[in-house]
Amino acid sequence: MTAVQTSAELSGATAGRTVQDQYPAGAQVLVRDEEWLVKSSAPTTDDGTRLEVVGVSEFVRDQEAVLFSGLDRIELLDPRDTRLVPDDSPNYRRSRLFLEAVLHRTALPQSERPWRPRRPCSRSR
Repeated sequence: MTAVQTSAELSGATAGRTVQDQYPAGAQVLVRDEEWLVKSSAPTTDDGTRLEVVGVSEFVRDQEAVLFSGLDRIELLDPRDTRLVPDDSPNYRRSRLFLEAVLHRTALPQSERPWRPRRPCSRSR
């Protein structure tokens, strides 16, 4: 199964929220038909809310940007609207390729040392 995010319209119920509640760090937003992950948000005096984001969808993946709610239509994506779609590829190929790509992009923990081939010893015997 693969998760597909669907968009949810912001309702009037979000009007009373603070900026951090409305666009919390870690939330996903839809802006200019691309999905972004919110790193931080802060109110501004002229341009609405300032969002520091990093790209999630394929076209903007890993790109950092600053967005303003007064200039762009920012749609908060609700994780409850995520639906699972069956992977009908042979031997779950799409899911396995996705997981493989995620594993290769994951940084090593600080405690792990990257694998390196051993260099031959330069000392003579």
